[in-house]
Amino acid sequence: MRYTLIFILISSFIISCSTEKRDSSSEQSKEINNPSEPETEKPIEKLKLGIIQTNLKGDTINFDDPFTARICFDYDSRTGWKVDDSDSLENLSMTICFDNRTLGTIELLKKWPYDCTYMNDKKFVIKNSSQIPKVGKPTMQFAGWPYHMVYRPVVINSQPYYKDPLKWRPFVPSESDSTLIHEWLSEEYFQSDTAIINKILKSYSTADRTRKLVNLHLNDGFQIKIPYKEQFKIYDGEAFTPYARYNLWFLIRDDNEVQQISPFLTLVDAGDYNNNDQVEVIFMIQDYNYDGFVMYYNDFEDLVQYGWRYH
Repeated sequence: MRYTLIFILISSFIISCSTEKRDSSSEQSKEINNPSEPETEKPIEKLKLGIIQTNLKGDTINFDDPFTARICFDYDSRTGWKVDDSDSLENLSMTICFDNRTLGTIELLKKWPYDCTYMNDKKFVIKNSSQIPKVGKPTMQFAGWPYHMVYRPVVINSQPYYKDPLKWRPFVPSESDSTLIHEWLSEEYFQSDTAIINKILKSYSTADRTRKLVNLHLNDGFQIKIPYKEQFKIYDGEAFTPYARYNLWFLIRDDNEVQQISPFLTLVDAGDYNNNDQVEVIFMIQDYNYDGFVMYYNDFEDLVQYGWRYH
């Protein structure tokens, strides 16, 4: 009887320990199979944004060293975007950003060995620039004031962010899009029932069509004031040309609101470059004796511009 009681007690203890171990393993299994959600990555606090451009040798591409780079924009989460004014940058590693993907990284070694008093000369030597992927063939699309065949410019970022969550893509504006812009132009400028728009050029839209960028020419006899004086501040005195009818740009929002943005632009790229869930859109400016890059942000409410004259 005594031995029977001892056996029963030992058996009960073993069963109890086994059950506790099973329960403990079950809880651990739940933790492994249902991990807590990772913390959302915080927006970048600081970064430099630049552009890779074609390196010309006289009137032609320097195929031995075909690319150079500019650092155009500086971002600080406390102060926002501004034109980069750094004078001592070198040995920067930059992510190449293009069309919602990365094409690799490059290393900027130093500024060109020229007097950098003028914005046009603030360029960087790129290590092994001949190995940088080329986007398409040289064309006149981004020729600018020098007006030579060049490769398309490409955005570079000191942080590894290049995604475009809005997925901007070329699109063909509808008749209703043209009507909205015609009505806006008529109300703002012309009070005319005759055809104002001459030709729709290459235009772009977000994937969900909530934002549309329409590029166009106006018919003869129609010109509109360009918003350089207020926004760009690049002209002074007699150099300022206040009206234009070619290469005009308009933004159409999903509530049918039309917004005039700057003319003489060519789209370079779009991306959430500072990882804050808002997309920045970068254009090249190609105007009389003036080239540069302008970036719109905060849903086209704000802009920052980097530009230069040639004489």
